[in-house]
Amino acid sequence: MSPVSTATDATPLPFSPYADQLSALARAQSTIEAKSLADAFVQSVKKMSTKTVAQTLVDARIGDIVQWWAASKLPAERESAGILVERLVKGLGEGVEGLFLHAIPVLLNVLMDKTQSIRQAAQAGVNAIVKVSAPEGVRQIIDLLKGILDDTKGWRTKVGALKAMEALVK
Repeated sequence: MSPVSTATDATPLPFSPYADQLSALARAQSTIEAKSLADAFVQSVKKMSTKTVAQTLVDARIGDIVQWWAASKLPAERESAGILVERLVKGLGEGVEGLFLHAIPVLLNVLMDKTQSIRQAAQAGVNAIVKVSAPEGVRQIIDLLKGILDDTKGWRTKVGALKAMEALVK
């Protein structure tokens, strides 16, 4: 994992009951620690019995946080974006891919990063979304990936989109 960011450098998170957990994830000192914190976050989302998982993720503003972290200047936050998506999708299982479709282009753009651990985390997030997608959603994901191939100029982003397509047709 990338060097630890200071609290003053970190991207300010919106108010949510999970802000402390998500901030700790962005400040994790190792990939293993980040994955552990992300898994703990998934468990706390699952325990919310008064709300649906989808509503909990919307209330926690996970989509916004993934976008902010992916565009952050801090390497730890960029890596945390991929880790968070991967662990949420794997932990929550089938049926959540629709909540994370917006994260595919964001994470594929992170593949242009120079740091290998950040690229691996982003690709793992995209792969997790593709892996849990239902057969009925393949067309939507293929269209999204085709648009990314048409619109982007970065070769690593294109390779990541092609790898995701390959995983869909296997």
